[in-house]
Amino acid sequence: GYSTVEFLFADAGKNFFFVEAKSSSPRPQKDSVDFDDFINKVAVKFQDSYQLFLAGALGRRNLEDAGREIQQFQAASAKIKFLLVIPGHRKAWLAPLQDALKQRLYKTIHMWNIDVAVLNEELARDYDLLADDF
Repeated sequence: GYSTVEFLFADAGKNFFFVEAKSSSPRPQKDSVDFDDFINKVAVKFQDSYQLFLAGALGRRNLEDAGREIQQFQAASAKIKFLLVIPGHRKAWLAPLQDALKQRLYKTIHMWNIDVAVLNEELARDYDLLADDF
């Protein structure tokens, strides 16, 4: 089967966001199997979700259950963003995760010009990803 992200949404500015949420993450230590496994699992979710999305956008898969914005996706003009949200993390903890995720997704993000960001609760609010009562 496919591993997929939590949700996908489009904003009015032609941005498409693939969002994965985690409650925590392992610490990025040298030769950490747990950290590498965490990054690999998150990367697979982004890659599988993006490929399924593209298959639908290209008419290879049915998108009738998807929202109107997704059905009307214009691949040539859209900006794609992969967002990993870990609400309880400090800002200082985000950069090593983001660097590792970018490294693991290197081919995909460079081939398709995709942005990758790792966000905590504060930064996720800037993207309007969290309800006010979170």
